[in-house]
Amino acid sequence: MMRGSLRARAALAGLACTSLWGAGGTGCSLLFHATPDQCNTDADCAVRGSGFAGSICFSGTCIRPDAAAMRYDSGSHPSEAGEAGNDHDSAADAQEGGVPCATYMDCMPISSAPHPEVACDVDTQTCIQLTTDDCPFVIGDYKATSGINPIFVGAFAQFPSGQPLNDVSYLNYALAQADFRTAGGIPAGSGSALRMPVFVACNNQGDITSITRALTHLTDDVHAPAVIAALTSSVLREAFSNVNLPASNAATSKKLFFMNPYGADSTLTSLPTGGLLWHILGQPSDLAAAYGAAFPRVEAYVRTLAGLGSNPMKVATVTPNSTLPHDLNTAVNPVLAWTGGPATAGNSNYLNVELSASVLDGVAVSAVDVSAAVAQLVSFHPDVVISYGCDEVINLIETLEIPTASNPAPPHPFYLLGPYNAGASPMTTWIGSSESKRTRVAGVNFATTQNSPVLGAYQAHFSQTYPNAPNQGDNYYDAAYFAIYALVAAGRVPNLTGDKLANGMPNLVYSAGPPLNIGPSYIGGVLSALSSLGTTGIALTDTIGPPQFNNRTGARITPGDIYCINRNQNDAGDHAPFYAYDALRLAAAGDSGSQTLEGTFPCYAGF
Repeated sequence: MMRGSLRARAALAGLACTSLWGAGGTGCSLLFHATPDQCNTDADCAVRGSGFAGSICFSGTCIRPDAAAMRYDSGSHPSEAGEAGNDHDSAADAQEGGVPCATYMDCMPISSAPHPEVACDVDTQTCIQLTTDDCPFVIGDYKATSGINPIFVGAFAQFPSGQPLNDVSYLNYALAQADFRTAGGIPAGSGSALRMPVFVACNNQGDITSITRALTHLTDDVHAPAVIAALTSSVLREAFSNVNLPASNAATSKKLFFMNPYGADSTLTSLPTGGLLWHILGQPSDLAAAYGAAFPRVEAYVRTLAGLGSNPMKVATVTPNSTLPHDLNTAVNPVLAWTGGPATAGNSNYLNVELSASVLDGVAVSAVDVSAAVAQLVSFHPDVVISYGCDEVINLIETLEIPTASNPAPPHPFYLLGPYNAGASPMTTWIGSSESKRTRVAGVNFATTQNSPVLGAYQAHFSQTYPNAPNQGDNYYDAAYFAIYALVAAGRVPNLTGDKLANGMPNLVYSAGPPLNIGPSYIGGVLSALSSLGTTGIALTDTIGPPQFNNRTGARITPGDIYCINRNQNDAGDHAPFYAYDALRLAAAGDSGSQTLEGTFPCYAGF
């Protein structure tokens, strides 16, 4: 879901900068140049603005006098003065902070550059390199062709080979950016003019070194105050700590605002974030009540399905070695009640099997060995298997039910899936046309708001924009909106940094404030409210629902509910299985304090 650099070389005619990160790290070429028609005299530079203060006119380009004395690298860039031979340090030496600019035209890229996406940062009045090998794409009008200057936000996405811009994360960032482009920008950053949010998209599939390198680029080169951090939990924790929690000197902290489109685990909520890390989805512990409410239904259904009579029911949990699954295990096991329980070690009717790793930490499914866990389950022969993991558990399920010479009659338990299995295509593929399999599956997931007009509007908006996309992904869309509105909530301040966004974010999740929705139809109203309400704030409702957040940890508070897998029954003969979300919801707690589920279960009878 990411970090030192050697000093770069620069050349006056082309500002060629090649940065090599770390020992033997990936190189990225930073190439752009000031236009040779900026000036004819020194006076032409003086009138271009404060960013050009003290500059002189050198071969049509406004630069600092000390930069004019610098020479090209003799190997490839002949000097304007016909001299060669001396290395030049960095762009920052030519003009503190980079080559000065007033518009994009002052930062025109060299046509042969591998990453030609450059821009003028009007806050620092310097040219900046936007893309690198780690951050290869830009979403939005970074050239300000509409006359609205950009303001940059980092955004991690997955770039599938062959179709790098078709992942659901990238599509949702582009959808949100287009909404604000249509709205005409936002009041953010220094000055009084509107700014256009533009995303610099970085690859979230790298190791921690490349992720940190990308974040350093976003902060040091792009000057982005915020990032949408679509990263695995373990990588996010380390990346956030590397950037915002330096071990030795707090003054070196980047103060980068992180908006996580996923959920929070205990390793993230325990960080001293200072308001710099927020999570769109909930914590595993939020789901405990839904598991507890679901389990009486599970037992009643399984007793009939398996013909258990009065015999104890045998329950197994599958817990991969990862923080999120362990958090689920810790929160849920104490609330599981059944005839034969509890879910504790030493109970002959309960078994926990562990897997060595999880897809949740970026490990490939094929790298997780399930054979030992399958052998344990075959021996235990459970009536119910609870998944606390991700696709690696689905692989276990597939393997468990395959007859072998030594196990010709494998167990066929009921599977209670978890939030990290919701939407997984391997499960619907495994089910296929089998009703026996489909009617042995249900799951617990984070609930969405019932009859949410925001979710409905998003789904229609996404489907209309991307009619061929196989999935949606409203959590990425929500994260993009929150990151952009955090820029506005920070106020019109110079030097917009993450800590300013951290101060403004609570104004978006003020539960007593006026409820306002995300989405293109509401942008004008939200911007107006943020500019007029001062510090009282708004209750920004996204596709998930009202903004119920823990302001100390940044974690969303989201109750759980039940999903299942239904089957299409249309005249065209499409009987494919599909996920039916929010099938049963938690009812209000009664006098006993316990909660039950309400609604009509749509997937099969008897649950």
